[in-house]
Amino acid sequence: MPATDRKLRVFLCHASQDKPVVRELYQRLLAEGWIDPWLDEEKLLAGQKWEIEISQKVRDADIVLVCLSGSSVTKEGYVQKEIKLALDIANEKPEESIYIIPVRLEECNVPLRLRELHWIDLFKDMGSDKLKKSLVTRAENVGVNHKYRKNLDNSLGFLVNYASTLRENYNTRTEWANSSFEWIINLPAIQKGKVGKLLFERWCSEKGIHFEKINDSVSDFVINGFKFSIKFSTLWVEGSYKFQQIRKSGYDFVVCFGISPEDAHCWVIDRSSLGKYMKFIAEDRSGYETMWLAINPHENDAWVSEFGGNLEKAYQVLKRSIS
Repeated sequence: MPATDRKLRVFLCHASQDKPVVRELYQRLLAEGWIDPWLDEEKLLAGQKWEIEISQKVRDADIVLVCLSGSSVTKEGYVQKEIKLALDIANEKPEESIYIIPVRLEECNVPLRLRELHWIDLFKDMGSDKLKKSLVTRAENVGVNHKYRKNLDNSLGFLVNYASTLRENYNTRTEWANSSFEWIINLPAIQKGKVGKLLFERWCSEKGIHFEKINDSVSDFVINGFKFSIKFSTLWVEGSYKFQQIRKSGYDFVVCFGISPEDAHCWVIDRSSLGKYMKFIAEDRSGYETMWLAINPHENDAWVSEFGGNLEKAYQVLKRSIS
C-alpha cells in the first residue's frame, strides 16, 4: 500500500491503576514521530462525551494496545468494555491483520479471550523492540511511512519530542502556555541545567556526534580530544539568554544552549575567542574568574553570529570545531 503522511493511530486500552506506566508508554510512542498514540487523559477534551469519544477512537485506531497487569485483568468496568469493542472490530478485519496486541506490563495472567493472540512482555528485555517491530509491520500494512518523522525532520522537532519524554521526571508549571518546553522554565536551577545538558547531549547523538562524558568540575564531555563546557539558559523576559558562571579556563569550547517557548538556539565558542571579546570580572566560590554571557538570539553582537544561532548553524560550527 502506498505510504501516506498520516501517523499510525494507536489506542492505549488500560486500567486507571496502570496510568503511570501507560503514560510513560504514551510518551515513548509519541517520541517516535510517526505514531499518534491516544490516551484519554491527554486527548479527551472538557465537555466531550467520554464514552462516545473513546468508542470512536477504538474504531478509528489502526492498532489497539491492551495493557495488562494484575489490576487490569481482574478489574470490572469500562476497560473490559474497551477490550470487547476492540475484539468485535478485529472480527471485521482480515485474519492476518495485526490489530490487537496484548501488552503485559508485569507478570500476570492473560484473559482467555486474548490468549489466541501473541502478547508482548513490555517489562522484559527487548519488550519495547518487539512492540516496535509489530507497530512497524502494521504501519506498512495500512500505508503509514514509519520512516517519516514529521516532528523529527529538523533539530527543533527532535528536541520537542525528547523534552516530552523527560517531562514526567520533573515538576511542571504553565508559565510558557502552549509551549512544549513550558515545564522546564520553573525547575530549580540545578534540575534546569541537567535537563539542558540532556537535551543537548541527545541532540548531538541524533546528529551523529559521539562524545565521552568526563568527571570534570568545568568540562562536561570530550569530542575528538577537545573539552566542552555546556551552559544552558531559558529565554529571559527581556528576550535574551543568560549563560552563567562561564570560567576562564579548563575547557576548549563553551556550548551556550538556549530554549525559548517556540525555538532553540546554540553557540559553540572557542575559549580564545571568548577571552578576546568578553571580560572575566567575577570570582566563583572556588576563586575562579567567571563571566555571564547575555545573547539576544535576534539582535546579538556581530562576533557572536559566527559561532552559531539556530541549531543547524550551530551544528556546522560544532563539526568544524572538532575536525
